[in-house]
Amino acid sequence: MDYIFILLLVSFTLLSRKIIITKSIITSLCILIFAFWFISNLFTGQGITDAVYYHLANTSRGVSLDDIKWKVVASIIFIVSITALIAISCWLKKTKKTFNTHFVTVLFFVTLFSINATNFFPNVVRSIKNLSYGDGDLVASDYQPLKAIADKKYNYVFIYAEGLERSLQDLDGKNFTPHLKEIADNNLDFTNLQQTQGMGWTMAGIVNTQCAIPLVLPQGNAAENLSHFLSGAQCIGSWFTHNNYTTEFIRGSDKEFAGGDKFFTQHGWRYQHDKEYFISHDLIRPEQISGWGVHDDALLEHSYQEYERLSASKQPFVLSLLTVNTHAPSGTFLSVCDNHVPTSIKNAMLRSVACSDYLIANFIKKISASKNFDNTVIVLVSDHLMMANDASDLLNSDKDSRRNRFVIIKKDITPQKINTPGTLIDVWPTVFDLTNSKNPSFGFGVSLLRDHQSSLIKMFAKNGNINDYLAYASTLWEFPSLNDKIEYISGKLRINNQKFNMPLYASVDNKNNIKELYFDGFAKNAPLLSMKSDVIFYANICENININRSDVCAYKISKNKIEQYYIDERGMHHIKAIDKESILYTKNLLGISTGFVPDTGISSVSNDYLIKRGMTFMSSENGFSPSKALYIDTCAGEKTDSSVITKLAKKSGEPIIFASNDSAFCGDKKALSEIATALNIKDVADLSFRQQITGIYSKNKTQYVVGKPNVPLDVFIDTKTFDVIKICEIFLDCQ
Repeated sequence: MDYIFILLLVSFTLLSRKIIITKSIITSLCILIFAFWFISNLFTGQGITDAVYYHLANTSRGVSLDDIKWKVVASIIFIVSITALIAISCWLKKTKKTFNTHFVTVLFFVTLFSINATNFFPNVVRSIKNLSYGDGDLVASDYQPLKAIADKKYNYVFIYAEGLERSLQDLDGKNFTPHLKEIADNNLDFTNLQQTQGMGWTMAGIVNTQCAIPLVLPQGNAAENLSHFLSGAQCIGSWFTHNNYTTEFIRGSDKEFAGGDKFFTQHGWRYQHDKEYFISHDLIRPEQISGWGVHDDALLEHSYQEYERLSASKQPFVLSLLTVNTHAPSGTFLSVCDNHVPTSIKNAMLRSVACSDYLIANFIKKISASKNFDNTVIVLVSDHLMMANDASDLLNSDKDSRRNRFVIIKKDITPQKINTPGTLIDVWPTVFDLTNSKNPSFGFGVSLLRDHQSSLIKMFAKNGNINDYLAYASTLWEFPSLNDKIEYISGKLRINNQKFNMPLYASVDNKNNIKELYFDGFAKNAPLLSMKSDVIFYANICENININRSDVCAYKISKNKIEQYYIDERGMHHIKAIDKESILYTKNLLGISTGFVPDTGISSVSNDYLIKRGMTFMSSENGFSPSKALYIDTCAGEKTDSSVITKLAKKSGEPIIFASNDSAFCGDKKALSEIATALNIKDVADLSFRQQITGIYSKNKTQYVVGKPNVPLDVFIDTKTFDVIKICEIFLDCQ
């Protein structure tokens, strides 16, 4: 569509000399916008993102020539095309060697007005809008308190099927969830559940459904670092408890993951069964646990036993469970599915999908056949669309058609396909409406049974974002202000009545209110955050950033000012203000975050930012690209000839950047000793378990920083001077 649009504009510009100069200028602008999108997409694969604007404001030094040569060629082609178009238009106007008709000009403007149907223009508009935070006040009236009134107390079984999106029913012409499709065909099947911002991972899916809001947390699974989880939100667990329901949530992973234990405990869930519960109650064998937790066959069997037990208690209940065996990237195929999954399915993830389809469908059928089913409502949803996995190529062949799964199973229900656009936010309002509850809408959700779209989905359809709703949802965290009392107590940072792990850094508005909160990956994220934020607040234990004090060091950083503080049990104390620009706001800055934490890598314009376990060596020749770097898994004892490293540095002509991650040492010192010899850095050989090192190396210049064991390391590199910048230098506070 994009190429056809541009081609038609050029054709209608040149076919008639009516206002030909005006048309050529308009067409040139369209080509220029398309070129910006096209070249950005070559870098990011996602069109224009915040990172593109960040790198436009900074240097391109260090970008690999191999990576950019075709982008440069494309840029030249676009520039030549625009120049030629304007030149030809001027020549045609002068020589009058073209038609002089209004009809072609009308066609030109008809084509121009179809620009929103292209891929590039809406993306450019959205990217500009996304540079600023939304205004939550504009949608505050859309947020409805949870005031449902139930005429009858049903029992509920609510299934979160990990990534088991509806799109899997028709993937490349094949149905990989035939059993669940059969169930959906005989019940209420919602066919148009879309995914917006604030959705897309498990904890988000849980919050989306239960609180009817998008989850706003920049590091999505970082809520375990908070003491309060969405304290301002009204969610269904508390409503059920208030209405004398027993509430129980079953998951195969650790309940603490992503702060899940805090969410469920603080929002009305009375019982939580997690991996530790399964182990301590001898409900599983050791082989029934894999990386992501308890296998689904054991989890579903326990869930069924709980359903029967809760039904026998005669107390109304809501039993919810989360499956795990379709977790990216490959899922986990269980032997219990051996004779129930077609052998023709070879893809590892799709085999896991087919297995989960069989297991979950059997679980639903068992409940449906139970004597207790008459008063039971079963809800099945995918907690999010599948993340990157072995079947991504198939799933992304038509990205826009991907939809979440939402099915309601109830005795004597009239089967129906409901195509009203919605999101996971609308799930519980719809369930309440089905069970004849009064006031079913709450949060930003509405009942999809009423053929009524929420304001949120309307904004998403119109703008491609829900920024105003995200802004409002972020206030429900009730983050404190830096004007509140701040203390360091028992290893935690306490702000007002909330406690936080450290390191902590945040985007702060001009009234000292915290807008976004982060924990890991300061060096990786700070360069982009500095572009989006008026003020950045950072706090960490002083010793962890090489400052010789026993308390907490804290800083407020703005464009031209750095304020230094220390925090102890008595409060936060101002040290001094320095009217000087932080290095954070200079060009040529590459941030590198490493450690045994979720958010590590380098600050990058693209998705190429991940640093693997062991030691990685990145050169300017390859644009400091981790994916094109020399990588040695020293943790696994992988070795390399020391000459390979020196040759890499010599070939680059500039210092190379080296960084450990996760753990470079896992018991065998030989691999590290070889690297230490090549770099002539003894500290490499002396690294302990989960101790990090980052630096630069060349024949004439070597600089590096060594972190503390089990403490993440944040380092910055000036890619122009190849100076290694410690985090304390960012705050002008090195001692």
